[in-house]
Amino acid sequence: MGSLNGWEDIFKSWAQPPSNTEDQKCENAERMIKEAIRAYPPLNSHDVSTFAQGSYKANTNIRFNSDVDICIRHNDIFFDEYTSGVTQATVGNIPSILTFSEFKNLVKEALVAKFGSNDITKGDKSIKIKGNTYRIGSDVVPTFEYRWYLGGTNYDGSHRYFSGTKFISESCKHIVNWPVQTYQKGVEKNNATSRRFKSIVRIIKKLRDRMQEKNILMANDISSFLIESLVYNVPDDLFGNALVVV
Repeated sequence: MGSLNGWEDIFKSWAQPPSNTEDQKCENAERMIKEAIRAYPPLNSHDVSTFAQGSYKANTNIRFNSDVDICIRHNDIFFDEYTSGVTQATVGNIPSILTFSEFKNLVKEALVAKFGSNDITKGDKSIKIKGNTYRIGSDVVPTFEYRWYLGGTNYDGSHRYFSGTKFISESCKHIVNWPVQTYQKGVEKNNATSRRFKSIVRIIKKLRDRMQEKNILMANDISSFLIESLVYNVPDDLFGNALVVV
């Protein structure tokens, strides 16, 4: 098993973020995806935001496994949900002509135009772009804005709602995410734990990967987001042991 000091050295190594070279390849992928969306004429008339999310955005990705998760969010069209007593008619929302499936196809066409069809694969939840020596592999997730209406109005008279993202997978699952809130909570947790939170997340992700390499079945089907969520729920005062962090 090795000595305690030996494991401490291993954990310190696992706690480190990707190297500068890997990080540059991540940045290259993100930039090229943004260029693809901006350059595609059928999307020019739409209000679309392209931004990083997940482990790459949170800086909890690990060395030699640092893929890029990019969200393509349509801001003019949204999925809506209402608290009791609030309806579409109450807030004045009207159905969109463009469907989510149509928008997803437009995003795929934009990526094919930029990267070529051989490097693009349409998965269940994302459009996958192959990596190469210049850019890292990427998962692109087309989404609509998601609005959860709470009832009542803001000071300016607009209706109150929480804003996130939502998409429909190829297997017809409806998936809601809160990328902005998730990122902000991660930053707050990292600051509250003297910057240990993200390092611990990387260590556990690396441990999961090593267990999978050794065919330890209990390490299967453990997502990075699950690991981050579990570590997030550890009380801040338990992050007090010495650790080299960045």
